[in-house]
Amino acid sequence: YRLRHICPFGKAVMMTSTDDGQTYSSPSLVIDTCLDDRDCGIATFGKNGVIVTSFNNTVNFQRKHALPEEMAHLDSITPEEEARDLGATFRLSYDGGNTFGPLYKSPITSPHGPIELKDGSVMWLGRTFSCENARMETDAVKAYRVNTENGTMEYLGEIENITVDGNKALSCEPYAIELEDGTILAHIRVQYYPIKLFTLYQSKSTDGGKTWTKPKRILEIGTAVGLSSVAMLYGCPTARLTTMELEEERYLEAKQVKVSIRHVVVPGITDEPVQLARLGAFMAGLPNVVSLDVLP
Repeated sequence: YRLRHICPFGKAVMMTSTDDGQTYSSPSLVIDTCLDDRDCGIATFGKNGVIVTSFNNTVNFQRKHALPEEMAHLDSITPEEEARDLGATFRLSYDGGNTFGPLYKSPITSPHGPIELKDGSVMWLGRTFSCENARMETDAVKAYRVNTENGTMEYLGEIENITVDGNKALSCEPYAIELEDGTILAHIRVQYYPIKLFTLYQSKSTDGGKTWTKPKRILEIGTAVGLSSVAMLYGCPTARLTTMELEEERYLEAKQVKVSIRHVVVPGITDEPVQLARLGAFMAGLPNVVSLDVLP
């Protein structure tokens, strides 16, 4: 639960269903620290085991995004409380999520959490957690084995850092699945500025997460412009496209990357003639645009 993308009152709750998802129980609290507990991951293990994960940000980071009425809460958090709760967190249940044990911390973070492998072990693939949010110098994607008896974590291996034009990119929100033959398949969201690259890479492991193949890009179209124009995808007024940094598109043009633009039509917001005219003018200057999708 949270009120906004960065919300100091965020918390992790869980609902259960006993009729194949037709109805759910009322939310029950799982993780609620003094900080902005964020995106939750959930996985099962063994017969009745459940692991729920989350992560949070520093008080100073939250202040940059807080509303005036939220500052009193942030001011009330002591350094000792912040140090106690800050981190990538998780809790374990052994009775199907009815009760949970103490709060543990992980050296890595990923919003989707760990997975149970066929051998019964729990593997967690995540990005190095940093108290200052994502930091390029320490950023890395690593695999750990979670000891579901006591919450300790054993390092397995890590994926080679991804570079773009010779520079290290930011790897975010990795997630893995295990295939029938035991191969572990990992996907990583990769970002790089100033060209605002936003795409997907893939890596594989055949030894339980100890070694990984060199990450391979699997999306040919993958920037703020290339991914169907994120500004348009989320229903922002077309006029905003004219203020986007054209270096993003020029980079795509130089790389001969084909671009599809998606325009979401929201009556009274993104369907004004002047906005559509600006969109047309914007597209006319982009030689690598191959299609326009107009969605209701």
